[in-house]
Amino acid sequence: MDDVEVKKVARDEQDSLAPVRLDRVSVEDEAVLMQRGRAGKMMAVAMAAILLGAGANYWMKRIDAREAYVGASASVHRLRVDKLEPFLRCALPDIDRAQVNSKDRLISAIESYGDRMGKDYGRVLARCTPMLSALPAQLAAVQAPASLQPEVRGLSTAARDLTQAVDNYRSYLSNSGSQYDYVQALPMMEKIAVAWERYEAHQASFDSAVHEAVL
Repeated sequence: MDDVEVKKVARDEQDSLAPVRLDRVSVEDEAVLMQRGRAGKMMAVAMAAILLGAGANYWMKRIDAREAYVGASASVHRLRVDKLEPFLRCALPDIDRAQVNSKDRLISAIESYGDRMGKDYGRVLARCTPMLSALPAQLAAVQAPASLQPEVRGLSTAARDLTQAVDNYRSYLSNSGSQYDYVQALPMMEKIAVAWERYEAHQASFDSAVHEAVL
């Protein structure tokens, strides 16, 4: 082996023993990519948590709103069952309540008692009017969502007008200084029927609004 070959072999051996030089650029790039990957995952988790929280909050509000409508409906219907319907059964005994479904039929039903009993019908109404006395204030106190409040106020006002109309008619019947006069009694009966019809209209609107809200 000549001197040239010896020198070449020695140089190759030195090169093979030299430490391997790492590519610092590629390692740094990989670290950046890893950090970006972790940041992306964290961002995705955070967005998912936000969306989940917003969805849960939406459904909780929807459930709360539904409960408010259902609660208001239960209160209004309980007052109807406890106050209005018992009054009508008391004031119109022996008459099928289902047949009294319009203003004209209510007037006719009240008329029939006036014709048969005259002013003695006042004693019947005197037993019944206490059932209505607290109804307007109790309706006004019903807690209801904003969209139902106009109908609740309407129910309260109609109940007040009905209570006043019945009391005026009862006062007329209780006056023993004059005979029963159909011409005088008819406008009072009409006011009772108009107030009752208005109450029924507000009740129908109220029920429709509740139905739409809870679907």
